[in-house]
Amino acid sequence: MDMYLLASCNDLIFSSQSSFGLVASILNKASKQHLHDVNSSSFIEKVKAKIRGIAK
Repeated sequence: MDMYLLASCNDLIFSSQSSFGLVASILNKASKQHLHDVNSSSFIEKVKAKIRGIAK
């Protein structure tokens, strides 16, 4: 039940190394721009850029 609730979110931040998060991302019908894998290097770069922007 929890996985289906997670999968119904508009934006999903998940770990592809977690079977729970990975399955939720597969079940999610959102476009790829709304799926954010914390194990992706592009996600980490986006977070670093945000932090740099806040620190200025």
